[in-house]
Amino acid sequence: MFGAQFFGAWTAWRIRFASRLIMKPTRNPLDAAHLQRLVVEVRGLKQELFCSTQSIGESPPDIWFLKIPGSTGRAEKGTSFPAEYLPTKTAVLTWNPPGYGQSEGEANLKLAADLLPLVVDAVEQSLGWTKVPLFAMGTSLGGALSIHLCTQRKVAGIVLCNPPSLPELMPRYNRWWNLWSGGSFIASSIPPSLRTISIASQVTTPALLVTSLADTVVPPNLQRRIAEKYSGPLKILEIPGADHALRMAEIPEDEMRPALQWLLAQAGLR
Repeated sequence: MFGAQFFGAWTAWRIRFASRLIMKPTRNPLDAAHLQRLVVEVRGLKQELFCSTQSIGESPPDIWFLKIPGSTGRAEKGTSFPAEYLPTKTAVLTWNPPGYGQSEGEANLKLAADLLPLVVDAVEQSLGWTKVPLFAMGTSLGGALSIHLCTQRKVAGIVLCNPPSLPELMPRYNRWWNLWSGGSFIASSIPPSLRTISIASQVTTPALLVTSLADTVVPPNLQRRIAEKYSGPLKILEIPGADHALRMAEIPEDEMRPALQWLLAQAGLR
C-alpha cells in the first residue's frame, strides 16, 4: 500500500516537474474584446475558450475547429484562421489550457491531456454542436495534444504545426534539470498521452502536417518520425526558411488553401 502511494506521488511529482520546464503559462489580462468568450466546467475546473468567428449564439456551423496553442500561447490571441480559406460555414474556438488565462487548474501536461476531450464534450453540449464535425488544430505542444484527442474522441481532421514527441525531444537537452542524464529523466516523466510517436500508429484521422524546415526547437527530422508512424491519411506541407514561430495564417494562400481543401475531402466534407 505504502509502495503504491509512494510510486503514485513520485510519478505525479515528475510530471509536474516536466510540466514546469515545458509549459510557460501566463495569466496576465489580454485584450480580447473582439472575441466571444465561452466558459465550460469540467471536473470542477472552469475552462476558458475564445471564439474568433462570432459563432456563439448563432445557428450551428457546418464544421468547427478547436485550436490548441503551444506552450507559450494564449487563446486571446486566436484568429479566425482557417475559416476564411474554407468554403463551408466554420466556427473557430481556441482553448486556454489549465494555468493559462482564466482557465482553472495548474499548467500540467497530464491535466491538459485529460481535460481536453472533456472540454470538447462540454463545448458541444453547451452550444448544441454534438452533430457538428470537429477539427483540431494544434501548434507545437498543441499538435501533440491534437493527436492525443484523436485517440479519445471522433475528430474529422487535424492540422498540426511543428508538433513534438516530447520523450524523443527531451534527450537533446543535457541540463541540470535532467540530472545530467542526457534527457532521459524528463523524457521518462512524459505522460503516455503525449508520447506522440508511440501513439501515432493508433490514429487514423486525416491530418495535415505543417513543418518548418528551419525549426531548431522541434527539428524536422523528429516531425518526420511522427509522420512515418502515422496511420491515417497524411499530407505534409514543408515551409522552407520558416522556424518554430511560424504562424500558419502567414503561409501563402495558394499553398494553404489547397491543403485545407484536401483535408476536408479526406474527411468526406468537400
